[in-house]
Amino acid sequence: MHPDTTACPGMDVSKRWVRVTGAHDGFVEFDFAIADPALTVELILPRPAFDEFCRMNAVVQLEPASTD
Repeated sequence: MHPDTTACPGMDVSKRWVRVTGAHDGFVEFDFAIADPALTVELILPRPAFDEFCRMNAVVQLEPASTD
């Protein structure tokens, strides 16, 4: 599957980011972004599925958000 870059001219939809926001009972909570790391969706997956998700999407892992 190839990303459709014509839908968002000037945005590189091949760039993807993950920021882990929590881990509980074998699940990983995280924010996922495509093309713009400031626009995210919140997701939760079991650890093995999260690892596969990150691999399949070739994500860049962001540092956890500061709580300052």
